Formats: sequence, structure tokens, C-alpha cells
Amino acid sequence: MRTIKDVAHTNELRSDLRSEFHDKEYRRIYADESLNTYIATQIKVLREQRDWTQAELAKEAGMAQPRIAVMEDINHSAWSLNTLKRLANAYDLRLAVKFESFSSLIPELEDFGRASLLRPSFADDRWFHDSNAEISATTSTPFPDFRTLTGHQLGLQFSAIRTVKPSVGKGSETQAVVYVMPKRNPRPGEIQNASKTPKTSLARAAGIR
Repeated sequence: MRTIKDVAHTNELRSDLRSEFHDKEYRRIYADESLNTYIATQIKVLREQRDWTQAELAKEAGMAQPRIAVMEDINHSAWSLNTLKRLANAYDLRLAVKFESFSSLIPELEDFGRASLLRPSFADDRWFHDSNAEISATTSTPFPDFRTLTGHQLGLQFSAIRTVKPSVGKGSETQAVVYVMPKRNPRPGEIQNASKTPKTSLARAAGIR
């Protein structure tokens, strides 16, 4: 259960992003980093959910173990749709790629944690094997020691990049989300006048890394 303090930090995060996302470059980089972290972290969580080593996942996906290690690194960004499909097949899951509004990112950040990343394989998907089961993204055997983020932990991670003078963008841009987030420092040339850098790993704060 979230405390009043957690709710206050969550509200602060929402207020900050509502203001800062008016800067197009800021929201693009923020969304990209969140996406990279989400994918890499979920690959790791799904592997651990199945009690597999990286070598075992590599065998199931027909890849080399070092490649799995690279993809579980939150700094990885060179994603291939075909590679993600191979991982989905190894996990016996479907891969969903969708275009989403930027505001839809906020609840994803608030819910980010091990519990929200778990997915059952077809064999463990109770809906297909139990007529009384309800459809749920995480209908599976509970994973030990999972936690969700508190608002405070979110605030530590996602106050990362600030720009000096955000410019108001026009139109309703969208971001692509791959459902299979700690942020890294921006690469040279990605963003100017960054006054803050991440100090807390989002995935670590969520009890994942």
C-alpha cells in the first residue's frame, strides 16, 4: 500500500513530466531511455521467472550467451524486431509493438517493477487451462520477492535530465512502445544543457537488479 508520502512523490513526478514533456527533444530521449530499460529489464525478469541462466535462454532462442548479456544491459538500444520475436518464441509469449501517446508512459513508470514485468508462458497461462480463470497479463505462478516502485523511488530515477528552456511543441506526437526503464547518461549530441544525471537505478530500486 502506498503512503501519503509516496502519493506526494508520484504527484511531483507527474507535475514535472507534464511540464518538461513540452520540450520535444526531452520527451523523445526520455521515452527512448524508458523503452530501452523496459525491454532489457523484462528480458532479465522473464528469464529469472523461468529459472533459466543466460546460457539456457540463449539455447532456447538460438543465440549466443554473450548476446543475451548484451540485451539485458539497460544501455543497449540496437533492438531488432526479429530478435525480439525470437526471444518471445523462446519464452512462449507473443510480442506486442504499439504506438502510444506520451501520457500513457506515466502509469507505466508508476507501475514499473518485477510484478508488472512477469508474463506466463502458454503452459502456465491459466486462462487456457482453467475455465474459471480471468484474462490477465500476469496470470502466472507468483514470482518470489517481487516489488513495485514507490513514488519516491520513481522520483529518484526520473528527475534525471533537465533542459534550460523547454519549448512548447505543437501537435500530438506519439512514441513507439515494445512490450516484452534506470536511465543512462545521454550520448554526446543527444541533448544539450543536461544539468542532472541519474543517481539511482530504477530497476535496482524496483528490486530487479
